[in-house]
Amino acid sequence: PTQTGSGSKRSNPDNVEEGEEGEGGNERPEGRKAAKRKSKQKANNTVVEMVTTFKEDRATKSDKQEMLKGLVSTLGDKVAIAKDAIRARDDYEKKKSDAAMMKADAMKTIADSAKMKAESAKMKAELKLRKQAIKEARYEDSIMTIDTSTMNPVDAAFYEEKKEAIRLKRLQQSSTE
Repeated sequence: PTQTGSGSKRSNPDNVEEGEEGEGGNERPEGRKAAKRKSKQKANNTVVEMVTTFKEDRATKSDKQEMLKGLVSTLGDKVAIAKDAIRARDDYEKKKSDAAMMKADAMKTIADSAKMKAESAKMKAELKLRKQAIKEARYEDSIMTIDTSTMNPVDAAFYEEKKEAIRLKRLQQSSTE
């Protein structure tokens, strides 16, 4: 084998010693030099692992911090969404309550309107009765003022009966009042 570099086995640990493995696959026991080289590599690997682990831990810590910030932000968003949902529910309940109150007011207005219509109909009926009573009173007054002295006896008897009926009616009305 050709050697590169300084040519010394001692100064170049990458060179493999000749005959470490023989041709039959028989391995030779490890020498001091090889053991020392392996322990240095192992120590270097351990240091590299520790540094890498430390860097990963730092990266993990910052990742964890970022994750916690994200969680806090997400929780803040959830709280804001919950507040909005509560506000929307309260608005809905208020509108629902307002609608129920408006419906109750409308029902009351309808009932009041129906009551007023009934009262109006009652007043119209009373007015009609009063007009009829006035009309009857005028008719009766006209009968009471008829002079029966110039009439034939049959007509005079007819009107005298009517006058007597009117007198009885008025007498009964005045006694009940």
